[in-house]
Amino acid sequence: MTMKALLSTLPGLENAVMLECLRRNISVISPHPWNLKGRLLVEGDVEELLSLRLIEHVVEVLDILEVKYLDTRNLRYALRASIKGLPLDIKSFYIKGRVYGRCFNEHLLETLASREFKRILKAVPSKSGVLIRCELFCEERVLLLGIQVNRIPLHIRSYYMFKHPSPLNPILAASVAYLLDIRRDMCILDPFLGAGTIPIELVSISQVYAIGMDIVDKYVNHALKNAVVAGVDDKCLFLVGNALTPPLKKESIDLIVTDPPRGLRLRTENIKRLYREFINSASKVLNSGGLLCVFTPYRSMLLECSRNTFSEKVFYEFVRGRSRVYLVILERK
Repeated sequence: MTMKALLSTLPGLENAVMLECLRRNISVISPHPWNLKGRLLVEGDVEELLSLRLIEHVVEVLDILEVKYLDTRNLRYALRASIKGLPLDIKSFYIKGRVYGRCFNEHLLETLASREFKRILKAVPSKSGVLIRCELFCEERVLLLGIQVNRIPLHIRSYYMFKHPSPLNPILAASVAYLLDIRRDMCILDPFLGAGTIPIELVSISQVYAIGMDIVDKYVNHALKNAVVAGVDDKCLFLVGNALTPPLKKESIDLIVTDPPRGLRLRTENIKRLYREFINSASKVLNSGGLLCVFTPYRSMLLECSRNTFSEKVFYEFVRGRSRVYLVILERK
C-alpha cells in the first residue's frame, strides 16, 4: 500500500535518508518539511518505509491543514472538518500532540483533538489504541494529522539480543553505508567492537566482509550471537584483541569504522592518549587508499591527535538527544 508519510530520523541524517530512499524507489517530497530537522516527507510503500534502516518512526499523513488563526475556536473547527472527511474506522485511539513554536498549548491541542475524534468517530480514548499524531507548526500555520505506523522505534533492531553498556545507535552505524562509497569486495574493521553494531549494519546493507575486535571476550561472544541472529555471521570475523595492537597484517584493511570509548568515565588526557595510540595502529593496518571513520563527540581532539598522519576529508554532525556526535572521515596524508 502506497502512502504519504512523515519520517523521523536523527537531525543531521536527512541526506543519508534521502540516499536510502533513492535506492528503495521511495519518492522524497520534501527533505525538511516546515523547516523541521530530522524529518522527511515522502511517498512510498508502507513495507518499504518500515524496512528503512535510517529512521525512527513512520507517520502516515492523513491530512495537512492550513489554519489562518491559531486559537482554540479555529483549531477545533479545522480538526472537526478534517476528521469528518477522513476514511477512518477505528475503535480506540491515543492522541500525541506536538507544537513547534509558542503559538498554542500542547496539552490543549491534544485535548481538542481527542474530543473531536471521540465525538465524530465514536471511538474510545485508550493508550493501546491507534496512535494519532497531531502536530502544529506555528510559523507556517499548518496542522498535520497522521497515524504513527510503528509503536516501537525502528532503531531497536531485532538482532540486538545482547547490549553493550555504551551502545552506538544502529541508525548512525547504518548511515556510513550511504555516506561513503562502500563496495562488496572491501574489508572493514571495527577495533572497538562492543555489541557488533557497526559490522552488522554495514554487512547487512553493503555485503562487505567485516572484522571486529574487542579487548573484553564477553563482548566478542555477545557480538557474535547478535551477528548470528542478524544472519550475517558468515561475513563477520570477531576476535578478542587490543585495538592499539591489532593482530592484523600491514595495509590489510580498506576501511576502519569505529566508535571509540568515551564518556564521563574517561578523563580528557586518557582520551587523548587512546586516540593517539589508536590512530597510530590504524595507520599501519589501513591500505594506501583506506579511510578512517570515527564516531566521536570530540572532533577537535581527534583532529589534533591525528594531524601528523591523517587529514580530515569530511565530517558529519548529528544531534542525539541533547548531545552532538560527529562522524569524522580521515584520509592518510
